[in-house]
Amino acid sequence: NNLGFTLMRLNQLDEAEQHLQKALEIDPTFAPALGNMALVAERRQQPEKAIEYFEKALELDPGLLSARNGLATQLVRSGDVIGAIQQWQEVLQIDPNELAAIYNIAMARAGRAEHAEAIEYLRRGLGIAPDSSRFVAALAWELATAPDDELRGGAEAMELARRVYSAYPNQPRIVDVMAAALAETGDFENAVKLMEPLAKLSGADGGPFAMRLKAYRRETPWRQIATPAVKVPVDSTAEEPGQ
Repeated sequence: NNLGFTLMRLNQLDEAEQHLQKALEIDPTFAPALGNMALVAERRQQPEKAIEYFEKALELDPGLLSARNGLATQLVRSGDVIGAIQQWQEVLQIDPNELAAIYNIAMARAGRAEHAEAIEYLRRGLGIAPDSSRFVAALAWELATAPDDELRGGAEAMELARRVYSAYPNQPRIVDVMAAALAETGDFENAVKLMEPLAKLSGADGGPFAMRLKAYRRETPWRQIATPAVKVPVDSTAEEPGQ
């Protein structure tokens, strides 16, 4: 199983599958090998097959978190966001401090325009990992751009945005968050200055950075669209071989 996993990581998929199948010949109930077969299917861009292997692994071992996280990622990529959220919540039933699951639930909730729930999970993640830049940035974005007035908080958004911007001033996503916080607090001049270089990255056809730059030039804070989105970004959990 571990040899198959290692070969899979090296993208030697045929060889990896041979070793994983050998492990399953020895023990057909060995759930980690099924989970790793799912990872091979993922790399081959066979989502339905990956889901099937993850589900079989979880039938044998419901506590196999790598398989449950993998299944959730496949479900959200296939458009089943509700199913993915349910899987991540199952992960948290087993390990309440599993940060990838907390973050992914927050992003999925935000993608469905469930911003209050997204903020709740982001605060939960920060309570566990107060120095996590991804949680800090995501919460700053929600507090600066949520459609509901009651959910936004410009002062806190600025405090959080400054923290990540001071550490990552050249990352476009972080610059975007900082500009949104500036706009929410009424500092459109500096929001425009930050967004102008990013807008050039969008090219002649514009893009999200260019759209936000136009809003800030009109002295209008950015707001997320208050309708459920289909595409949800996920943070894939690290692949771990079974022992």
